[in-house]
Amino acid sequence: MRAVSVLVAVLLCTAGVAHAVVPSVQPARDDPAATPSTDRPSTNAHSAAPLVHVQSSSPPDGGVSVSETERLPPDNDSVGPNVSRVLTLPEGAVDVREITTVRLDAAGATAGAVESVGTRLETAALRARLNQTNDTEARAALIRRATRNLSERTAALRERQSRAIAAYNSGEIGAESFLVRLARIDETATLLGDRVDVLSTAARTTLNDSDPVVRNLTRLRYELRTFDGPVRERVGAAVAGETDTAPRVFVATTDRGVTLTTLVNHTYVREVYRGFLWESGGTGVSGSDVVNVTARGYPEIWSARQETTGVGSNASFVFTVTHPGGLLEAHIRGDNRRVFREIQRLSLSNYPLGPGKTRQLTGLRMRVNRTYPGGPLRIAVVDAETGNPVNTTVSITPIGSVDNRPVGRTGSDGVLWTLSPGGSSRGYVITAIEPETSRVVVLLTEPTDPTTVGDARRRG
Repeated sequence: MRAVSVLVAVLLCTAGVAHAVVPSVQPARDDPAATPSTDRPSTNAHSAAPLVHVQSSSPPDGGVSVSETERLPPDNDSVGPNVSRVLTLPEGAVDVREITTVRLDAAGATAGAVESVGTRLETAALRARLNQTNDTEARAALIRRATRNLSERTAALRERQSRAIAAYNSGEIGAESFLVRLARIDETATLLGDRVDVLSTAARTTLNDSDPVVRNLTRLRYELRTFDGPVRERVGAAVAGETDTAPRVFVATTDRGVTLTTLVNHTYVREVYRGFLWESGGTGVSGSDVVNVTARGYPEIWSARQETTGVGSNASFVFTVTHPGGLLEAHIRGDNRRVFREIQRLSLSNYPLGPGKTRQLTGLRMRVNRTYPGGPLRIAVVDAETGNPVNTTVSITPIGSVDNRPVGRTGSDGVLWTLSPGGSSRGYVITAIEPETSRVVVLLTEPTDPTTVGDARRRG
C-alpha cells in the first residue's frame, strides 16, 4: 500500500498541474435580484384564509432509464430529460458549503428525546383538559390560549433556526452540530403539528369557521411544515442510532437559507429553504396561482407529471408533483408567489446523466458524470482492456484542500453514486484505487451549474 500512496501523491500533483488548463466554472444565480444587499424582508401582513385543495393529473411524458450495471457510456453522452431542476440559494450569498457525515450522538439524542417527551406531555395534558371542559365559553377560552401559545412556540422555532444558521456561518459550531440542531427543530415542529390537529378538532365543535383562531390554526399548520424535511429526519435517525449507515449530508447556507442533500436507498433527497422569500411573503396565493407557479418554475417536471395534489392556505401552499423520476414538493408563499421551499426525491435509476468526463490510467478507466454542488455524482470504473466493472475505493479531494476523504466503493457493478462537493469552484480530484492490484486512476473535474427554478415573480 505504500507504493499505492506514493503513486496517488504523484498523480495528485499531476492533476494539480493539469488544472491550469481546466476552465473555471462560474456559478449561476437562481435569483439575481435576491443578492445579499437586497435580501431584506418586506412588511406585508401575515394572515391566512381557509384551507384550499387542488388536485389534478395527466399521463406521464416518459423518462430516461439508466442502468447502474451498464458498461461505461461513450464520451459523447448527453443529459437526459431534465427532471433535475432544483431550487437553489442565491449563489452570491452562499456563506458555507461542505459535506459531513452524521453519526450516533448519545448526548444529542438524549437532549432531543427530553425535548420531545416534554412536548408530547404538554399536548397530552391539553387534550385531557379539552376533554374535561364541557362549558363552551371555557372550552373556547382554552383553545384561544393554547393557540396563542402554539403561535409563540412556532415563532421560537423560527428564531432557533435563525440562531443555528448564524452560529454555523460564523464558525461557532460545525456542520454536524448544525445538522443536529436542525433535526431537533424538525422533531419539535412535527410534534407541534400534532397539537395543531388536537386544537383544530376541538375548534370545529366549539368555534365558528369564521373565527380568527380557526384561520390561525390553518396558518400554523403550514408554517410548521417549513421546519421539517426528509434530510433532517434522516439526520435525527442517525443521531439516535436508528440507521444502518452514517449518512453523508451536503450543507449550504446563506444568512437565512439552507440547502441539505443526501442519498438514501438509491434515491437522491434534497430540501431547500429560502428564508428571505418566506419573510417577504404575505397572503393572497390561490390554487390556480400555485399551479401556474409550479408549472413555470419546474417546466420539465410539470410536462412529465403523473399526479399533482395541493393543500394549504392563502399564506402558504404545498404542491406535490409525482413524475417518472421521483417526487417534487414545492412550497409557495402568499403575496410574492415564489417557491420558497422545496423537497425532492429523485430515483438514481432514472436520474438523467450529467456531462461526462473520462480518464484511463494503470489499466483502469474512470467515467464521471458531473453535477452541481451537492448533486448526485456518478462514478463508474471498468477494466480498460476488458470493459468489466472493477470494485475500487473512491476518494474525493477539492482542489486547494488536503482533505482526501474516502466516499465509498464502486462495488461489483463498478458504479458509485455520491454527493458532489461544493467547497471549491476550482474543481476536485477523484481517485479510485483497486486495493488488490494497486491499480489507480485519478481524474480532475469540476462541478456544473445547477438548472435552477424559473423566476415566479409574476402573478399566476
